[in-house]
Order: sequence, then structure tokens, then C-alpha cells
Amino acid sequence: MSRKPRILALMGSPRGEALIAHLLRVGAEGASAAGAEVTTVFLADLPLPVYDSDWEAEHGIPENARTLRTFVSENHGLLVATSELNGGYSTLLKNAIDWATRVDVFDESTGSVFAGRAAALISASTEPFGGMRSQVALQLALTGLGTMVIPTVFAMNSANKDGDVMAKAEQAVHRIGHSLAQVTAKLVPGGAATWI
Repeated sequence: MSRKPRILALMGSPRGEALIAHLLRVGAEGASAAGAEVTTVFLADLPLPVYDSDWEAEHGIPENARTLRTFVSENHGLLVATSELNGGYSTLLKNAIDWATRVDVFDESTGSVFAGRAAALISASTEPFGGMRSQVALQLALTGLGTMVIPTVFAMNSANKDGDVMAKAEQAVHRIGHSLAQVTAKLVPGGAATWI
């Protein structure tokens, strides 16, 4: 069995967010360079209804929610990219996390699928702080689900994309992917250590 860390690179913003998608790819390359196996998923490719307990009671868990949960469960780490909306992370990402955790409600033996995983966060936004507020909200949510969010993060003001800024941004995000892979390697069964 492979002991390589497996990382899910999760695009938590619509496909039209070209900058954050680019940064996610660079972060994934950094993780791959550190020896991780990376799977990239665009949440826009897994459409879900807005979470509603009445809808769930009538229709059950959507298949795409189960698919997303499987992606998360098959990986040791998460590289999450998001834009910022009204000081929070994207609605697309929030809704996906909510649905993925609903699957766990029916399998109490496993607990939250996000528990015991490492995560790194990157964001880009036209907001002055480049989406940093979205990361604070996302970190609180993931930590509450049992995920260890590494302290090295990256936020970029998408209004500033000149060559020098982009080059430095790519270097920073590449390092974050690399760092996530190193931390995640410790979570692999048979690896150096686990944190849970």
C-alpha cells in the first residue's frame, strides 16, 4: 500500500474565478513536488441543492454529496481555495461542506469525514485583505469538524495581478502546497506520526 500523502485540492469558488483556480493549481503542484498524490475537484462540477432539512427529509442525501464525502474520505489532506463574499467564504463551499457532513449523520461509527485531516487555505478576492476574512470563517468551521488547519495561509487581492505580484504569489502558494504535503505525510498510516 502506498504511503504517499493524498491531498484533495478543492476549488470552492465558481469556475469563473480564474485567479483562484490558477492559484489552486500552483498549490497542487507544490504538494505534488513534495511527493503527494493530488486529486483536484471543482465543486461547480458537483451541483447540490441549497441545504434544507425539509428537502433532505423528503428527498434524502443527494448523490453528489456522497461523491464529495468519498473524495474527502479518500484523502489525508485538503487544499482549499475560496473567494470571499460579505466577509465569509463562498456559498458554494459552505453548502458543499454542509451536505458532506449530513452523510456522516447516518454513520455514527465514522464521525465527521473531515476529522483527522490537515488543511491549507488559499483565497483571492477584490476585498482589501484578499479574502483573509473568509479564511478565518473557514478555519473556524473546519476546526470545529476536527480538521487541523496549518498556520501558513495565502490571501491575494485580485485587483493587483501584475507580473511581480503574481510571481511572488505563485511562489508563496507553491510553498503552502509543499508544506501541506509534509504535514499530511504524518497522517498517512505507517507515517511518522498522527495527530489524532
